Amino acid sequence: MDSLDDRFGPLETPAYIRVEEERIGERAWVPLDGRAAAALLAISESATHGAILEPAGSRLSVLWLVDATGTVRLAMESMTDLSGAFAPRLRRVPLPSGWFAIGHPLLVGLGPGRIGGELTWTGEMGEPGWWLNNRSGRYSRYPSRTLRHLENVAEVFASFALKVYIHYRG
Repeated sequence: MDSLDDRFGPLETPAYIRVEEERIGERAWVPLDGRAAAALLAISESATHGAILEPAGSRLSVLWLVDATGTVRLAMESMTDLSGAFAPRLRRVPLPSGWFAIGHPLLVGLGPGRIGGELTWTGEMGEPGWWLNNRSGRYSRYPSRTLRHLENVAEVFASFALKVYIHYRG
């Protein structure tokens, strides 16, 4: 069996941490497991048969990061005003004044992680599905990160019957 380093890349510290993230420390996250997969499948079903998420759903994204143990951690991409309020962050929409984006380092308490990125819903591929990318500026920009690492993460999602399209940024 391959090591976790072979499957998902070696552990790396985040390339940088925002001051606002230091104040928060860690954000609630869930592991990619049967419950999380069921929720994502329910979103898929709703979007493909009820059009509830289109086009708003394509503006939401789920941050994901592989931790030291190989667990895929998930959390809604969010923003905060540092008063304790959090809200989903919409893609391609400017942050409101006084609000700050929070990212991948909060999934692991500002510590090391493996490859990370975003999971976004799309109906634009002809066949609706989830886009899985490696767009984490903190954990996926290392030269050690490869397409194969992202493909291995996609296999984890597929093991829960979640269809994903891969978009690798080299």
